[in-house]
Amino acid sequence: MKSFRSVVLGCGPLTSQKFRHRSFVRFFASPQWFTNNQTADINRDGVVNSIDFSWLNRNWGRSGE
Repeated sequence: MKSFRSVVLGCGPLTSQKFRHRSFVRFFASPQWFTNNQTADINRDGVVNSIDFSWLNRNWGRSGE
């Protein structure tokens, strides 16, 4: 089975407090698109939180390993 990583990007309320609205974008990306740089581990939970967009561009349309 192919391995994929799911990423959810979100933002807070986009309207007033009375009419809260949260939007999100969900997409699946191959692990090879993520940076190997451990300094990208923002909250030090062992998960690298940064996408290497150069790899994303080179590998667009390829399946995961």
